[in-house]
Amino acid sequence: MSQPPQPFPPQGQGPQFPSGQEPYGPYQSPQAPAMQPATGGTPGGVIAVAVVNFILGALDLIAGICVLTGAGILGVAGQQAMGEDMPAQQAAQVQALAFFGGAILFVIAVVLFLIGAAMITAGVGLLKRRNWARVLTLIIAGVAVLMALTSLINLQLLGAIIYGGYAAMAFAILLNREVAAHFR
Repeated sequence: MSQPPQPFPPQGQGPQFPSGQEPYGPYQSPQAPAMQPATGGTPGGVIAVAVVNFILGALDLIAGICVLTGAGILGVAGQQAMGEDMPAQQAAQVQALAFFGGAILFVIAVVLFLIGAAMITAGVGLLKRRNWARVLTLIIAGVAVLMALTSLINLQLLGAIIYGGYAAMAFAILLNREVAAHFR
């Protein structure tokens, strides 16, 4: 009769390890292979900056649409002032105010569209590890520092946190030498 297989090696004989591997005791873990730096992939921090670029860029585009809508409403209100029962001088003042207010809102909307498009374009370039996208993101982060300071002066804490946080993240990640080496 044959004996059933033994769950443990016979007394005095330890487990057999392939050559080059060391046994480890009950309170030790096996050694993991050494981590090699990623040579072909995009670093995680760069992906994070790109995602934030996409989010803030989309929010800028949405804000641009809202401001442009406000400019249009202001323009319509100025046109309707001409048909109201008010003195001609007052109607002309309302129309001039609506025109200049609408023009200012239009310029703000265009700036928001340009910043949003630049941020989204930079995000795509970051994912493709293009150096121009890294430079563009650093320029946008520099503008974000100015926006954070402006927000602080106006006591708008949320704007200061968002702009300042974005700038700090972008500078910390994209100015890192190891990360910069991934861009071409």
